Amino acid sequence: MQKLLRNNGVISEYMEAKLKVQAFRANDLTPNSGKQFELGRAWCTDFIEIDESISEIRYTLIFKPLSVSHVALANKEIELKLSDVTNRGDRKAYANGQYGMSQIKDFFINDLHLTEDNLEDYFAIYRTSIGKYYLYFIPQLLYTNFISFFKSAIPEVTIVREGIANSDSSTHPLQQIFYGAPGTGKSNTIKREVEDKGKTHFRTTFHPDSDYSTFVGCYKPSVKPTGVTLASGEKEEIVTYKFVPQAFTNAYVAAWLSDEEVYLIIEEINRGNCAQIFGDLFQLLDRKDGVSEYPIDADTDLGRYINDKLKQSKRTEIPEEVKSGKKLMLPKNLYIWATMNTSDQSLFPIDSAFKRRWEWCYKPIMEHKDKAYKIEVGKAKYDWWAFVDAINSVIDTVTNSEDKKLGYFFAIPEDDKVITAGQLVGKVLFYLWNDVFKNYGFDDAIFKKPKKEGDRRDRFTFSDFFDGEGPNIENVQTFMSNLGLKDENQTSEQTETTPEDE
Repeated sequence: MQKLLRNNGVISEYMEAKLKVQAFRANDLTPNSGKQFELGRAWCTDFIEIDESISEIRYTLIFKPLSVSHVALANKEIELKLSDVTNRGDRKAYANGQYGMSQIKDFFINDLHLTEDNLEDYFAIYRTSIGKYYLYFIPQLLYTNFISFFKSAIPEVTIVREGIANSDSSTHPLQQIFYGAPGTGKSNTIKREVEDKGKTHFRTTFHPDSDYSTFVGCYKPSVKPTGVTLASGEKEEIVTYKFVPQAFTNAYVAAWLSDEEVYLIIEEINRGNCAQIFGDLFQLLDRKDGVSEYPIDADTDLGRYINDKLKQSKRTEIPEEVKSGKKLMLPKNLYIWATMNTSDQSLFPIDSAFKRRWEWCYKPIMEHKDKAYKIEVGKAKYDWWAFVDAINSVIDTVTNSEDKKLGYFFAIPEDDKVITAGQLVGKVLFYLWNDVFKNYGFDDAIFKKPKKEGDRRDRFTFSDFFDGEGPNIENVQTFMSNLGLKDENQTSEQTETTPEDE
């Protein structure tokens, strides 16, 4: 067994990764019902695996938000003090937190501002294989996506549920935004849930030049033959104009014509001006029983196009004003899912009124052991997750922000799960130099360059990582060493060496 990290004085061994999800109990979110948070025997013996001979033990939980409104509390440490007071295996988590940390019940009530209205929501604790504990608050609408994410990101995790009825029948949110650092798998999550399952979908990507016409549609010129042959022998053509639908209209029509789920996927939603792009469609995002609560009048051109598409439908439940194209109203089978890269959120800030009409699904930075990417720099080989974890630690220290951190899928190997030195320099180091540290300076020790004769600088510049037409292998390896990363090939050779060999 390899040594584990120390958790409040207790050294553990490598253990099975587990996720425990539980519905809140009646007294959990009521301030006047006592300060304790009761955890049953299953928590203590089966999940946390407490030795029943120990009367009291403390754990540190690290909060990971799933909602944009809780981002400010990311990585907050919460104390879980468990005392055996019942002599039957149950434990109570008391409120007398130490070391300036909140106790779990106080955290839910005072920091997250949860009330008895949240009793249909859930909380979860994820225990990693090296003994770290992460705490999640899970709104009911995000439950299915939360479970799906863990199953895909950490295939070996054991998921235990308690007090959750019909957990597998939860419906997807109609409108949700997957957000997080670059490379956390936001688009891939949608791909697994929509494209890989063969569901009807329409995709668009917002950018600074996006507007209502590129999202909904507009009249555009087209060339149409008249059937007349000119004296020159050429075929006569005339220019006509017709309404050309875009992603929103295509998804809207398909949903009204279909009994199945239809998805409108918006990539990089915050790279466009949402107020300009959505226009009065914004009002349709308020839904009741899945249908727009406040229909809007359709533009003449758009209405004419919709009428032409829906007039032959035999579906009797389509409201006549919708079928004629006079009114726009989102049907309950139209899902609008989007991605947002938090490192780009300053491009077009999304106002609070727009945010309130979406569910927000945070994609945390996590290791994906089923991928096991490696980095090859010359003859040296490094673990990709070790690099991501190390560089993110520096980013956090220097910028005090999670927005610029790297997700596991920031760089994707071309083949054989290997990220080349060229990819590392051209994609990853370029991002670090130009988007992360440019405004903070390069004073951290990871940028220290071994000074050679004739050098005027003792710090790396981005150009130092190029040598002719390719990457400068020596300097890249030095940078990796500065990060504290070891060449796995050398580590393997040292491991294989025995005293007899020496």
